[in-house]
Amino acid sequence: MLVLWLIVLLVGTWTVSTPAWSTERVEEFDQDPSQHGWQAVGAAELFQWETGAGTLRVHWDSSRSNSFFVLPLGTTLSTADPFAFEFEITLDSVGPRVPERPSILQVAAGLVRRDLLPNGMPARLVGSARDLVEWDWFPASDIPGFGESPDAISPAVFGDAGSRAFSFDNYFNPGDGATWRVRMTNDPVRRVVETQLWRNGVEQSPVNPVRLSGAFGDALVDSFAVINWSEAPTRSDSLEAVGHLDHIRLQFPDPPLGPVTMQSPGVVAFKGAAGWTFTLLASGDLSHWSEVASTPGTGGVLMLGDPRDGVYAAQFYRVRADR
Repeated sequence: MLVLWLIVLLVGTWTVSTPAWSTERVEEFDQDPSQHGWQAVGAAELFQWETGAGTLRVHWDSSRSNSFFVLPLGTTLSTADPFAFEFEITLDSVGPRVPERPSILQVAAGLVRRDLLPNGMPARLVGSARDLVEWDWFPASDIPGFGESPDAISPAVFGDAGSRAFSFDNYFNPGDGATWRVRMTNDPVRRVVETQLWRNGVEQSPVNPVRLSGAFGDALVDSFAVINWSEAPTRSDSLEAVGHLDHIRLQFPDPPLGPVTMQSPGVVAFKGAAGWTFTLLASGDLSHWSEVASTPGTGGVLMLGDPRDGVYAAQFYRVRADR
C-alpha cells in the first residue's frame, strides 16, 4: 500500500517527427532579449541589444573565444524532425582582423546543443564541431596555399558522433550592405537541409542543399545561436565584422509528451504522441530510478500507474518518452 507521496514529475529529453512543425517562436528584439530567454555564453560584450533600433548588434571578433548568443527552444530536435529557422542580417563592415591572417573566417548563426557551449564545442576551424546546424558566410579572402577564394555561403551540419556534411559553390555576398533574409529548413524524409536567400526582399537563386547520407547518423540541437568562432588554433585565419540581426523565426514540432498531472497516488495522466513508448519511473531518493509501467502512445490522453504494493516514506516519479 502506498501511504505517503511526494510527487515530482520530470520530463526527459525527446525528439519527435511529424509532417510539419506546430510550434513557432518569433524574436523582433523590440524588448530586452535577456528578459525572455536569451543568454550570452563566452564573450557577452560581442552581443548588444540596441533599444532604439530594436535589433541585435553583433561584433564578430575571432580574437575572442568561441562565443554564442543563445535562445533555448524548450525541446530537443534531431535531423529526424522537420524544423526551420530564419533571420535577417545586415553587415556594416567585414574583413580579416589583421592583414597577417588574410583567410577570413565565417559569419555564422544556427542551431546548437546548449550543454556543449562553449567548452564542449571544439574549434570550428578543424571541422570537428558537434550537434550543429549552421548557416555560414565566408567572405572573399586569400587562403594561404590555395589562393583567392570568392564570397561563398556554405551551410553545414555536424552530427553527434563526428559526422559532417556541407554545401559548397554558393557564391553570394551578404556583406554588400543590403538586408539579407536567410531561411534554413530540415526535410527529414529527403534527408536534406535547404537554404533560401532574399536580398532586400528579392528571392535569390537556389543554394545547393546539404545532403545527409545514410551514414551521417544524427545531430541533436536545442537552441538557436548567433555564433562567434575563435581563430585559434590556426595561424592564418581571422575575422572582424559588425552587423545586425533581426526578425528571427524558429519553427519546430511540439514535444511528444504533454503536461503530466497527478490523478491519484501513483497514477499520472498525460497526452502522448503515437509512435512513442512512455515509461513511468519511480525513485525514493532521486538517484536510483526503476521502471514500473509503460504504454505505447496513441495521440490521446494516457494514464500510467505504479502497480507496486509497498510503504514508502517518499516517492518521486518521472515519465520518459522513447521513439
